[in-house]
Amino acid sequence: MSSDIAKAIRKEFTSDNPLPVSGGGGSGGGGDASAANQQEEIAKLTSIDSKTTSDPATGSKQDEVKQLISDRTNTLGAKTAAQSIPVTLSSDGAFSTNFGSTTDTAATTDTGTFSFLAFVKRLLSVKLDIALSAISNKLPSALVSDRLKIDGSGVTQPISGAVTANLGTIGAVATETTIAAVNAKLPSALVSDRIKTNTVGAILNLSGSANAINTDVIASVDVSDFSWITLQLTGAWSAGIQVQFSNDGITFTNGGYYMINGNAIAFSSITLNTLYQIPKQGRFFRVRVTGYTSGTVAAIVQCSNNAPSSLPVQTVTFFSPQSVTLSSNTVDTEFSGAVALNESLTLPTSPAAIAAGYAYNGATWDRRRSAGNAAPGLGRSLVAPGTANLNLLTGVTAIGAGASNNLYSTYSNLTAQLIISGGTVSTISCAIEGSMTSSGVNWYNLATLTDPTNSSAVFIVSKCFLYVRANLTVLTGTSTPTISIIAGATP
Repeated sequence: MSSDIAKAIRKEFTSDNPLPVSGGGGSGGGGDASAANQQEEIAKLTSIDSKTTSDPATGSKQDEVKQLISDRTNTLGAKTAAQSIPVTLSSDGAFSTNFGSTTDTAATTDTGTFSFLAFVKRLLSVKLDIALSAISNKLPSALVSDRLKIDGSGVTQPISGAVTANLGTIGAVATETTIAAVNAKLPSALVSDRIKTNTVGAILNLSGSANAINTDVIASVDVSDFSWITLQLTGAWSAGIQVQFSNDGITFTNGGYYMINGNAIAFSSITLNTLYQIPKQGRFFRVRVTGYTSGTVAAIVQCSNNAPSSLPVQTVTFFSPQSVTLSSNTVDTEFSGAVALNESLTLPTSPAAIAAGYAYNGATWDRRRSAGNAAPGLGRSLVAPGTANLNLLTGVTAIGAGASNNLYSTYSNLTAQLIISGGTVSTISCAIEGSMTSSGVNWYNLATLTDPTNSSAVFIVSKCFLYVRANLTVLTGTSTPTISIIAGATP
């Protein structure tokens, strides 16, 4: 019996003939829920009922059908389609009519009679573009890089990436208008990669130590922004230290320094603990151990643009005692009188002697003296520019020509005066002669002194000469007359 009922139900309910709910399906029910189709389905259900009521006394057929249907319907929605009862929606029902089909075209208005899917298509194809355009038109014209400008005042903003320097607290409103003002906000310890401005008054402090040869007490540092370096060495050590400079940071050269209690700039190796002033002598600066014995050298360096208030005054020696040995009988015409071979000539060292014009150290005469300090027997005076005071003859008692005097420039006026220092002169004839040749030869007469009176003179005007001498040709008198001829010349 059970198998017969099952077969009957399977025959009525198949995939080709589903059980209609609000619309028919399958070969017997057509495809819609019309009144005719509903009547046909009622007839089918009646047929099923007649097949299940053959034994109304016991009701066993009804129970079998109910159990079979119950077993079938418990799997709805939880199993595959093959284990479920197929359901067909009516094509003219409210759901199908209002929801629409995937083939519906987009609605043409916002208020017309269209399916739900038609309105969705209109929203996506028309309204969305309009909305996006409206939003774009609300954005400011200065908006670039697809960003929205947001007022972040009063809000702590997150920062990504590594923060390499602490710039301190920045106020709510930036009022700085120059780079110098911004730079003033930076911490003093910020040295590398800083904003470079006028560094007058800026200071860079460094320190370091070393205890081996060819190592740096102060490693190479760019001192372009500074002009003076102060170095202080401390510690117990025995070594040689050099301050060094370079423009490429690779090849370094020993630099000069002032020892704070010294008297001159030095370039030698430093071996003492003290303070040193160092002018900048290149872009890069370092302090290096160039010789080492023991201990640890410690250094403190300060770089600035402030020149030291005082520097050691270097002692300068203008002349130091020098001995000159003559090795031949040739004597320059700047010297007068005989100069013995191997005579020691010493230059002056006293500032007073130099100022007075003497090449004389108080003990040894070098045959030179100033124009205003000539004296008989001590040599010819130096020629002063614009005038020449000359000893043409000095204490002579016999006739003959005196020494040639090189004036080193052409002169045209001269006064020669007779000085009698012994005896009485009866007659005298002394020619004052000039020459233009480089060796002082080929003499010509400028004037002749013939007055035997003491202090008599001759005057020579507008006669050019480069060399001058006195040539005594006549001298008579009593008690061995002794005379001198002195002269003064102007251009």
